Amino acid sequence: MAGKDALDPIVEYCVNTGIEVLTVFAFSSENWQRRPVRWHYLCNC
Repeated sequence: MAGKDALDPIVEYCVNTGIEVLTVFAFSSENWQRRPVRWHYLCNC
């Protein structure tokens, strides 16, 4: 829930200031443990 908790004030700011679109990219800490071949697939890099 740490990611959600970090995002809450940003979403609140957007709502309060009239920002209508917010794009968020989230990356789970478990993904850091993946093999490089999976990284390349996930990140398309």
